[in-house]
Amino acid sequence: MPHRPRAGSLRGPCDGMLARVALAVIALGAAPRALAQGDPKKPAAPPAPAPAAAPAPALARVAPTFDALHVAAAELPEGWSLSKEMRTASPQPATLLEDDLYSQILPKARHQDFQTIVGKSATGSILYFDWGDKIPDAVEEFVPPLLFGGKEKSTKQHPERIERIGGIMLIVSFPFESEEGKWVIERLRRRFGLRVVHDLGAASKAVATLHQQSEKETKEAAQTGLAYADEHAKEIAASSFASFLEGDLATTVQDYARAEKAYGRALALDATSDPLIDDGLYWATKDGHGTALWGLKRWDDAARELTEAAKIAAGQRRPEDQGHCLYNVACCLARLGKADEAIATLKQSLALAPKGKDEAVKDEDFASIRARPDFQALVK
Repeated sequence: MPHRPRAGSLRGPCDGMLARVALAVIALGAAPRALAQGDPKKPAAPPAPAPAAAPAPALARVAPTFDALHVAAAELPEGWSLSKEMRTASPQPATLLEDDLYSQILPKARHQDFQTIVGKSATGSILYFDWGDKIPDAVEEFVPPLLFGGKEKSTKQHPERIERIGGIMLIVSFPFESEEGKWVIERLRRRFGLRVVHDLGAASKAVATLHQQSEKETKEAAQTGLAYADEHAKEIAASSFASFLEGDLATTVQDYARAEKAYGRALALDATSDPLIDDGLYWATKDGHGTALWGLKRWDDAARELTEAAKIAAGQRRPEDQGHCLYNVACCLARLGKADEAIATLKQSLALAPKGKDEAVKDEDFASIRARPDFQALVK
């Protein structure tokens, strides 16, 4: 059967990752980074949300270029306006943009700018820095400690958020949990499809409940969670994160038909109206969808989905998770009778995640190729 480790630790600023359940840090102040593999551990359930500003109207998604990321006055809610005066919630972002000292020690951005939004209850600024294809490592090492003094997490004293889009860094600087700051984040999600931590709104209770049952990692808890999902189907159907958790619970009880539907819904929502909260969670959803297809014995479909999941893991620089996905692709290929392709894919997998050898030896998916000398050589 597919190699699906139960959990993964949160590594670095967001240290860790379940191969099966990749949950980003949900607390509104946290700034999730790419998730990675590790020892079993899950984050705490999300807190109840603070009252949120009315969501931005649905917009056709556009590419998040430096120019497009700027807010047009016509987009603002009634009574809000743009100002030409920088008004950051704490002084560090303004000094980063304006102080010549930093320009001497950090790679110069190709373009940089700011916008200030004056709302009904608060005023704040968005700072834009564009380095082209990639944010320089020196910037990543310097800017978060400058803004937060330590771990990258918004607080009342340092309420900024850093959002990264390719080579562009945005610093969103508004009073802590202000409606105006939440509006900016929601705009990034709806207009550009960015996967960022946000106020879960009406889905918060469903996410917290399903997460709590998923965290127990038992079939009994999964059944409890699925019963809750049945009772709150409308809320869950509108939330990519809640749909992901429903897929996870269904996988625990091996209800692969339900898991495939739930993961598929999460991916559809991510692509249209409700981006997932983190790129690592997107990978986990693709991986879970592929595993559900494997459980339904749809080997061709599963191999395609898991191959895509492997590419996503590679792009997120998570070799162990990439290896795990390729292991499962090899399982599907062996089931399809594509012995040579299965061996070649398994070889790639084990080069990235050698721990898979122990499972491959006894894995029934490889029954058709187990006697081959090249398979035996791989699992020695």
